[in-house]
Amino acid sequence: MKPDMPKTETAAATAAAAPRPRPSKPVPSPSDANRPFWAGCAAGELRLKCCKAWGRHQAPTRAACHCGGLAFDWVTVSGKATLFSYTVLHRAPDPAFKDDLPYVVAIVEFEQGGRLMSNLGGCAPGAVHCGGDPLMRRLPAALPFPLTGAQLRSIEEIRADLASPRPMNRLLHGDVGSGKTLVALSAMLLAVEAGYQAALMAPTQILAEQHYLTLRHLCAPLGLRVALRTAARSEQSEALPLFENAAPQAPVPGGARDPRAAAGDPPTAPGARYSRGRLPHFEHPWAIYAIAFNTTEPRRLTAAARDIVLDAILHWKDLRYELFAACVMPDHVHLLIQPLIQETAGDGSAVFFSLTEIMHSIKSWTAHEINKATGESGTLWQKEWFDRFTRSDRDLEEKYRYILENPWASGVVKEGEDYRWCWWPGSGDSSAAARPP
Repeated sequence: MKPDMPKTETAAATAAAAPRPRPSKPVPSPSDANRPFWAGCAAGELRLKCCKAWGRHQAPTRAACHCGGLAFDWVTVSGKATLFSYTVLHRAPDPAFKDDLPYVVAIVEFEQGGRLMSNLGGCAPGAVHCGGDPLMRRLPAALPFPLTGAQLRSIEEIRADLASPRPMNRLLHGDVGSGKTLVALSAMLLAVEAGYQAALMAPTQILAEQHYLTLRHLCAPLGLRVALRTAARSEQSEALPLFENAAPQAPVPGGARDPRAAAGDPPTAPGARYSRGRLPHFEHPWAIYAIAFNTTEPRRLTAAARDIVLDAILHWKDLRYELFAACVMPDHVHLLIQPLIQETAGDGSAVFFSLTEIMHSIKSWTAHEINKATGESGTLWQKEWFDRFTRSDRDLEEKYRYILENPWASGVVKEGEDYRWCWWPGSGDSSAAARPP
């Protein structure tokens, strides 16, 4: 028989085996601007702002309406919504969210109007899908013949594969003329409905041109435009994206992306502006931009200076831009923003805050405040900045992850360690709120 372990050792072993307490998740801090929203949540109701001038519903965090109005009524909505866009996070932006991975961060559009960013629960990440398959429902009506049973079965198997968290690797086998191209088109439409682009590759130019003519004919009734890229046609052989960037002639109802947010080819997109300093800056209505700007050598931002920069970024949030992510590093800053409407022109078109105005607002004020706080003088920020607008949901997710993981990747802090100068939706509305206890 084994002797009993002494009580003191038993207690020590039990304490050592006890699980570590889970870190607490950030708790929202209600303000006067959004207190009715949180009061509604506590009462089991969903309340949104409704602009008195425009009559449109707005997110509870928005300080001003798209029309510029500042007067709102708080209204209770049903909560029924369509998935507008989403991304699946596989790496937690905060240690408190590690046990939830992978999880879906989504933008939903309510049936009464208005959009809200939230976590999506109750289903596996691989089963999330934007819209209600509008293209797939309209495809059979655009065909002069019905799909065969084998085609329908193959399409359903592909649909299940695309809903899985695992990459699809499928071989479609059939005789010549059995309808394989229509099955491939169906797979492409499922990707387009989810907010992505799709490419059909062919081994020869002749076959590529044949597929192009076929797809263009089939996609025209669906409001989609198709582009051809071959080595022999140099005028169309530029880099991706393969599909033309012009918005569809007929927007897809319930689709993943609003046509206003489609990132068009910058120099020719309607409403785009082009300015040139030492670097070109392309601007497009409703585009989401990843922006980076640096300090001048040898200036570096102290902890107090980084607080000033982050507070300035948050000050203009929902006033001049929607903010998706921000990270203030010791010698540079990353932003992920969508400029808002500044005013309406005489012809009724929307005029957005330009990147030049937004960058001047942040850089000018922070340079003045930091120089005053440190007793230094001279230029703090480099004149130029780097910007790129996101072209797809996947591109947006990559930029979002890159910004929030920048402190770890650069070695400023250890991987998994908190970095208080990172901001993302739900992390707090001030640098002080983002600081670890």
